[in-house]
Parts: sequence; structure tokens; C-alpha cells
Amino acid sequence: MNISKHLVNLCGLCYKTRRVLSKKSYINLAALDTYNSDGLFSKSTFKEKCKYKFSSTEFTSTDYEATTDLYPYIDSEPNFQQEYSWSKLFGNDTDISSNILSKCASVEEVLQFVKEHPDYLTDKCLTQVILAMSNIQTIYFYHMNDEGARRDDFFKKLLEYKEFYTIVSSIEKKLSTYNPLYLSYAIFHLRKLGVPVENNFMQSMAVQIKNNLEENFSLEIAANLFKTIFVENSVRPCYIVINLLPVVVQHIDKIENIQDLEYLTICLKNISYLLTDDILKSFKSKVNKLIEDKVLMEKHVHALLKIILVFNHPRWRLSYSEFISKCILLMEEHIHQLNFTDLELLHEVLFLIQEPGDALNTIQRCSAKFLQQLEDSQTHRQARLKLFSSLIFFSSPINTIQFREDLHKYLSDNNTIENLTALRKIYIYLKVSDTKMNQRYWDNACQILKRAQDIESVMKLADNYLKFTSINSKYRHYAFEYHILQLLQKYYNERLLYRPSNFFTSFCFALAYCRDVKFFMKLYQSYHESFVKQLSIPNCLKISQTLGLSSSIERRVAKLCKEDIKASLLQATEKLFINNNDVMSNSLLVKAAIFRNDIDNDVISDMLLYTKNIERVSSKFIETICFNFARTDFLVPETLNRCVEYVVRNRRSIMGFNAERLLNLLYYLNYYPIYPDEFFQVVTDVIIRDQERLSTLAYLQTALSLSYFNRIPNSFVKQIFNVEFLDKLDIELTNSYFRDSYPYRVKYILMQLNRAMCLENPEYNIPWFHKKFVENFQKNFAIDDVSNRCHMRIREYLLNVVPKTSVLENSKLPYGYRVDFVIHTDRDQQPTTDFNDPQTMKLALLIKYSDSYTKNCVHLKGQDMLKNIHLEILGYKVKIIKWDDFANLLYSVERVEFIRNIIFS
Repeated sequence: MNISKHLVNLCGLCYKTRRVLSKKSYINLAALDTYNSDGLFSKSTFKEKCKYKFSSTEFTSTDYEATTDLYPYIDSEPNFQQEYSWSKLFGNDTDISSNILSKCASVEEVLQFVKEHPDYLTDKCLTQVILAMSNIQTIYFYHMNDEGARRDDFFKKLLEYKEFYTIVSSIEKKLSTYNPLYLSYAIFHLRKLGVPVENNFMQSMAVQIKNNLEENFSLEIAANLFKTIFVENSVRPCYIVINLLPVVVQHIDKIENIQDLEYLTICLKNISYLLTDDILKSFKSKVNKLIEDKVLMEKHVHALLKIILVFNHPRWRLSYSEFISKCILLMEEHIHQLNFTDLELLHEVLFLIQEPGDALNTIQRCSAKFLQQLEDSQTHRQARLKLFSSLIFFSSPINTIQFREDLHKYLSDNNTIENLTALRKIYIYLKVSDTKMNQRYWDNACQILKRAQDIESVMKLADNYLKFTSINSKYRHYAFEYHILQLLQKYYNERLLYRPSNFFTSFCFALAYCRDVKFFMKLYQSYHESFVKQLSIPNCLKISQTLGLSSSIERRVAKLCKEDIKASLLQATEKLFINNNDVMSNSLLVKAAIFRNDIDNDVISDMLLYTKNIERVSSKFIETICFNFARTDFLVPETLNRCVEYVVRNRRSIMGFNAERLLNLLYYLNYYPIYPDEFFQVVTDVIIRDQERLSTLAYLQTALSLSYFNRIPNSFVKQIFNVEFLDKLDIELTNSYFRDSYPYRVKYILMQLNRAMCLENPEYNIPWFHKKFVENFQKNFAIDDVSNRCHMRIREYLLNVVPKTSVLENSKLPYGYRVDFVIHTDRDQQPTTDFNDPQTMKLALLIKYSDSYTKNCVHLKGQDMLKNIHLEILGYKVKIIKWDDFANLLYSVERVEFIRNIIFS
């Protein structure tokens, strides 16, 4: 990066820092530059100071980040980091203190050394003492049964020893002359021991380190400082390091080795909310250069993981998903070297960006290994739950039954809101329909609700319930609803719902489940008076999903109220669209409109059309686009071309789920992709790789789509049309959650594929084995001509063009097809009644409504076009009557002529 560009980035960084700071409230800033000289580090004073916890209600994650709430970042260092700290600083030392402290097996032994050797307490020795206690703490944590407040418990025990105050006092006396490198490790490991970062002693150390860095900058010291002070949820860390930020950014171009790269990455991760896109691009370029120069290689798994976490920030995660996938694939062969904490982080990244597919097997194998090691342990409950979830997501449907059985033991372990959230996602993914399991889950939630002391915990539980019932709408836990609504009324009366995120969660919960009309109308009034102008994208999505629960809402809320909310959401959507040029964010607004069934307007059409301006495609973008385009019938060729290009370019990254979604969308919208040879080959390879992870429905849809484009491989045909596959299909349908709809959808797709094989690929000799299925379908969904107004009106004018004797109505054809009208004509194109004459031409007259056509770029959708192709194979010449064109004609003469032109054109 050149100097001028550096200045631009640094100015943007400093401006952004000031902007962030201006929005935050802060207290006790005097602690940055001063500390108590009147015995601050006496035993009683230090205990009192350590009780102090800096907090501010202003500091919370953004609403956008809250939508990706599977697991938070884990700030604890893995075990190797602590061992590395000792070996790096003191590995070759053979002095007395090094020998004794390296062999200490308990905190008591370490503190006994401090008591017996007060003259040894130099900078080096004090740092060794702190590192020794930190290593012992790690072992203590590993064997603790209670994972809740274990750090606080350890620190409370530490405060019982007066030797600990001797350590603190000794550091304080030497602070101005303390070795900067030793001091940076001391402050980091003191924080790990439990000393609050907000404590004046820790702040004094931080300021001293900052001063040292301003005189002589070191990435290693800066990394230790950053990962210590940024644990504090306030603006104070920004004030401490504000002068160091430009220096950190300048070091991007200076990195030449892996160690400095790791230190820089730690710094960047801790100031992620201050980074600009230019800085990220510069860092990405530097990493790519290090990879090209073979400096950064596949064996550097921990450095690569740190890089991945920098680019995994919610604000830019999807923009850099291709680069993240590149880093994961680079480390694939060495993923087994990660500990389970790092493995959880890596799986979380993969879960959020839905790539790379090639690394999924490796990650899940490593997760299974760790889970097996911890299976019989009573410790690491949260870790076991996360490892379990990493096996479940993207797993084979065959394992669903076993996973549902295994879920019982994790439910019994559940005792925190974090575990509830993780379990809720597992419940939804596994589609748990066991009423007893659901009851047990929400009974457990009620117990947690009773212990909840803060509004944030209540809101998380309420949000969990909304998301749970939005998928499993058949289940309700009325006791939980009652308790939540009681608390919401209490919070409203006490005016505690002033934060938009809390209000919108309360509003949605009341909208869906509140039977108290007076309370709901109070919320409804507050919504219009105070909060409607504060609607954000996640809030629009949340309210829209609630409105989608129409069966629950209609009993409680007047239709006028519901329509009024929809109108306000549309206005907010238009405003957000005007002020936001991010395509992915706008796609979420379209998704919200789909949920509330409000897509027939210019705002949504403009937003769908705007997707062609996407700069960086990702797997998540493909997933969202496939959902939006399929539900709206909207066709934007430029957008689909970008998606196809991404799949072709990232064959190792794309997962089978998204490959199937995109392929099925192309068939649904009847759009032939660019680079067809490359695209269909990549999709086929990906589907074969991930076929065990796909549901039978997805696999059959893939086969049907490939068949439509004449690209279905022989292996697909042989695999589907055999007894083993059909037996597997029966097992999956038996265990299906949506037993009223899913089995029919699967059988219908299989019928369509069977029909396509018989008509288009007779060389495979696939028998037609859906005759009974078609007969039952036609019997259950028979069309009543008397009640079909459109059919009758066209028939009325049609008979003015051709005689009734030449027309067959609602004709049932082979392979389950039905045709509105069949007209027989001779070789002179005149109507005839000689149906058996070989020269008689059969015209299939089909009535097509607007839902048979795509929007924007208008043409027949895939399924309708496939019907036309098959009718032509069966010997029919297809003629189409567009109902909208017919209905728009005012006079009878015009309508007769319209039909005549279609038939005889």
C-alpha cells in the first residue's frame, strides 16, 4: 500500500474511532492516566476495587450482529498459547526461579515461592510467577464441573493469599521501569487469572504499556495489550490505543513472518469495529502475497484461524466469504491439530458462510473425535453441545433419528440461556416433533426464566420462543407464554422497553400470543408513536415472520391492525432501500416482504432488480437469492449469471445444498445458464460429493433439473431407479416431520422424473410405475368445469371458432398430463372429427395464467415449458392462450378473433 493510500485509510480509521466514541457513554476516564497513590494496592482496597465491574447499557452488539447469534467469539487462549508464552520468554533459562516455578503444581507452591524469596521479585520473576499461576488455572478449569462462574471462583480463592498482594504491589512499584515485553505478558495473564480489566491497577499497566509502545512500537507487545484491554465493554480501550491504531495499520505492509502476522491479526481482530474496507483489502492482499511466497502455509493453522476470524465479522463476513473459504481449504489437511475450542470457532464460521464444502468432512470427523473423548465426562457441557451441533448441521438425513435420540442427554445438561439457544437451533434443524421433548425443553426455559434477573435474558428467551414456534407452529407452551407476557407488561409499565431491540421483541411476542387487547393496543400505540421510525432490517424481518403466523394472529388482532402494520413495514422497507446500497441487506428486506405476503409492489420489484448490482457473491447470497426469486417468480439474468460464475469459480467451496438450490431455481425460472458445460459439471460433482447430506427431495429435484437441461448423468439414473433407493426413500418418508406434505412432494417429483425418463430417454428402459399415483392425483384434484369460470368463458368463444365435435375438453393424456382443449385438424388445418386418421393433427390448447410466467424477463416457467416439450413428444402441437391477454379484450368479436389467430397461426 502506498503512503497516500495509507493516509486515506488512517484518516478514515481515526474518524471512525471518533464517531464510535461520540456515540458511547463512559465513566471513570480519569483512571486512564492516574491511579490512587494512597495505598491503592493494600489488601482491603484491592479487594474492593476488584468488585468493581465497568458496564454500560449503551454497549451492546448491533442488531445486525444479533441475527447471527449461534456462538459468540471466544476470547480465551488455547492451552498451547500459555505454554508458548513461558517457553518463548523463559524456555532456555536455568536460574533458580525459572527451575522452581516451572515445576510448581499448585498455586500454593507458587505463592510459597513468593513468600520465601522476596528478593527474587524482579521483572522477570514476577512475570514468571503470574504465568505459572495462569498455567495452573488452566488445569483447574479443565477439571471443574461448573463452567459458570469458575474464573470468579478461582480469583476469589487467589485473593485469600497475602502473597498475591505482594505481587501486585511489587509490579506497581516497578511500573515505570518494568520490562515492556514482560509487562505485556503480565497484564494479559493477570486478566486471565480474573483481575478485572476495569480495575485502576490494570488500567495503569495498560497506560504504561501504551506509553512504551509510543516510544518503541512492537507488534508482540501491542497484541498482548489489545487482547487484554478490549475485553472491557466500553470506549476506554479506544482512548488508550487511539494513537497506536495508525501504527498498527502501517505494519500491514511490513509483515514478513508468521509470528508478526499472528500479532497483527490479534490487533486487527480486537479493533474490528474500527476497520475500513480499504484496510481489509490491504490485509487480504498481504495475506495472499504471503501465501504465494510460501511464507504462510497449510501447517500454520493457528495463524490462518486468526486471519479467518478477522474476516468473519458480521459487517463484512459475506463480502469476504470467498477469501475465508480459501484460508480454510489451505489448512484443511491440518485441521486435526486444532483443539476443540478452535474447532468450534472454525465450524461456526463454516456454518455462517455455508462454505467450503470440501472441508466439511474433515471438520466433522475432528468434532466427532473430540465429542467421543468428552462423551463420558461431566465437564465441558457447553463444549459437548457445540461439538454435537457441528455434527448435526449439514449431516445426512439418515442420521436424524439417532440424533433425536441423542438430544435427550444434552437437554438434561441444559441450564443456561446460551445452551437453550444452541438447543433451539438443533431442535429446528432436526425438526423434533416429540411433544414430550418440546415440553421438557420449555419447562427448562421456564426454570431459567424464574432465575433471570435482567431484561436481556428475558428478551433472549422470548426471541427463542418466537423462532421456535415460527418453524414448529403446531406446538405451544402456554405457561411460558403467560410468564413472558406478565414480565413484558411489567417492563412496559416500568418504561424499560425503551431500547428498540427489546421493544420489537416484546411487540412481536404480544402480536403473536397476547390475549390482553388493552396491553397489545398500548404496545401498538407505542409502535406507531415512537418506534416505527426506528425499524431496522432485523426488526422488519422479525415482525414480518410474526405476521406470517396468520392463523395465530387473526384470532387476536383486527385485520385493520394487521394491514396497518404491513403498510408501515413497506414504508420502512422503502426508506431503508433508499438509504442502503448493500444488496445482501436489501435481499433480507425482500425476504421479510415474502414472509408477510406483501411482494406485489414496485418497491420489492426494484429491490429484486437491484440484485444485479451485487459486487461480491457468496454462498449465503445464493441461498437468499434462490429463496427470493423462487417465491416471487422474479427473473434477473445478470444476477443469476453472477451466481453461476461464483459456482464455477469455487467448485471446492460450494456445498451441495446451494448447488441444488441454484440448479433448481434455473429450472424453475426456465433460465439456461452461462458456461453450461462447466456449470453442470461442477454441480454434478458437488452433488455426488454431498449426496449423503442431501434429502431425497433435494436429490430428486437435482435429477429432474439436470434432466430438463439434458445433463443428467447415467449414474444418477441407475442410482435412483433401483430397489435399494426406493427402500431408502420409504424409510425417510416414514420418519418425515411434515408427514402431511413432504411425502407427497417427494412422490410427485419422483413421478415427474419417471415421466421425463420414459418420454425423453427411452433408451434407459425405465418402466412407468406411477400410473396408480397419477390416477389418485387426478381423482383428488379433479377440475370441475362448471366452477372453473375461466375455462367456461374460453370454451364459449372457442366453440364459435371450431365445432364442438372437433374439440375434446379436459383431456387426460398418458403419463398424467391433462390438456384444457384438444382440437383435431386435417392436413389443411381444418377441424375434423376423424380422430384416427394418421394425417390428423392434434392441437393441445392450454390456458396459461400469470403464475405460469416469470416476472421482469417474461417467459414460461420451467415446469410449464417441460409440459409443452412432453406434449410435443406425445404428438401434440401446443397452443397457448394467455388468460390475462384474453381477459383484457373488451368485445366478443375481439375475443373470437384472438382465439382464431392462436389456433390457426
